[in-house]
Amino acid sequence: MLDDYKIYRLWYDFTNWTIKKVDTFPKSVRYSVSARIMDLTLTIMENIIRSIYNKDRVKKLDEANLHLKILSTFWRIALDNKWISIRNYDYICEQLNIFGKMTGGWLKSEQSGQSLS
Repeated sequence: MLDDYKIYRLWYDFTNWTIKKVDTFPKSVRYSVSARIMDLTLTIMENIIRSIYNKDRVKKLDEANLHLKILSTFWRIALDNKWISIRNYDYICEQLNIFGKMTGGWLKSEQSGQSLS
């Protein structure tokens, strides 16, 4: 059932990419910045899954959007410290933008009473 949702598949792939990318961060930030990036990424995944299986989706979709903004900030910190390349950052921004649009659209449809599921 989860694979029927494009938003889930997109975030699943991004999560796997993120796991590999943060593993390349310096050891000095492994338990701080990279851990927070992973925690936020996994929390967003959890919000998506809860939104799929729960009738009251608005709260979890709102949380996903907030976590997305915070995650974006941590990735910017990674770029500023040269832990990722500009090419990686462009990819991240593109993925976060796509995901934000999908989450926002789902949220609007839920708020208007026209569920996407």
